[in-house]
Amino acid sequence: MKYSITHQGKVTSVDGTVVTVAVSDSSDCAGCALTASCGARSAPSSGHTLVEARAERLPAVGSEVKIGLPSGVTVTAILRLLGAPLLLMIICAVVAALAGAGEGTMALSGLGAVAAWYAGLYVWRRLHPSPPLWRVIG
Repeated sequence: MKYSITHQGKVTSVDGTVVTVAVSDSSDCAGCALTASCGARSAPSSGHTLVEARAERLPAVGSEVKIGLPSGVTVTAILRLLGAPLLLMIICAVVAALAGAGEGTMALSGLGAVAAWYAGLYVWRRLHPSPPLWRVIG
């Protein structure tokens, strides 16, 4: 399997086949706008980003591991969080324009559709939590 993003980190806990890995905030996670989509969460008290990853062979707590995010996940996240709302905004603006609405109405309809999209994603993620996307690869 090909991984688009990889990080080194230290295992902080093991629960079944899921391990929690503390990755240094100096890594790419700190500046990534899509962090919430991949399952990473900040731990400000420790200065690390915590990432849940699936593991076939469970590492010991405290051991260093390499984790990877499969390449298709980043494309899906970009399309879901950036591409779809942009397309939805354009469609709403075009439909409003064809209906003879003014520029203000076109803009508000597009922004309203994008707000509804993100609210829907938020509710969906709360009702249907996804399994960890990251994999322990070394």
